[in-house]
Amino acid sequence: MTDGELLRLMRERHSVRTYLNKPIEDEKAQLIRAKVAELNAESGLHAQFMTDASGVYGGIMLKMMGWKNVPGYFALVGKNEPGLDERCGYFGEQLVLFCQGLGLNTCWAGMAKASKVKADLEPGERMCITIAVGYGATQGKPHKSKAFPDVVDVRSEYIDGLPDWFKKGVEYALLAPTAMNQQKFKLGIGRNDEPEISISANGPFVRVDLGIAAYHFNAATGRKAKVV
Repeated sequence: MTDGELLRLMRERHSVRTYLNKPIEDEKAQLIRAKVAELNAESGLHAQFMTDASGVYGGIMLKMMGWKNVPGYFALVGKNEPGLDERCGYFGEQLVLFCQGLGLNTCWAGMAKASKVKADLEPGERMCITIAVGYGATQGKPHKSKAFPDVVDVRSEYIDGLPDWFKKGVEYALLAPTAMNQQKFKLGIGRNDEPEISISANGPFVRVDLGIAAYHFNAATGRKAKVV
């Protein structure tokens, strides 16, 4: 996948909770499992992909939120240690965009029936979050984003002239999905033009969101934002 294709997928991908009653084909499932294995090897996570989401997004509350006919899901699992949530966000978003490239739709799901999630947890591991995946009834719609200044915190020397690479990174970070569309992150520039990203306020899954936004920023700029 080229950089241009990846950025296109970031622009086109939107969260979807209602799916067609259509299973994910074996060929695509195999491609997804290969991608999961690749990212697990890189990240140290124990992410898993399931093609049967029966009951995972069921119940009155979840149905009222629009969940319907979800065929498959990812369970993002890893060692219960500092940084797990950020890594799940960073590498989970890569799975989200990979699925988008396969013509599938997704939604990060902070709520799910834990008893129905068939993740394999080894000793010392924790399931962080799930991601629904399948063929959407629609392609979703863009989320409402904060304004550029709302997520930027830079030293005074940059006020009159932010570099283009940084502005591009912020643009794509604002496309990143976050829990309840909270976008509780800040982007800045440290010493030696090193980009930085941090949490701006507490909230549900803010550290997962931080990892997702960091991946968008890094992919758009070719730089690695330091978590501060």
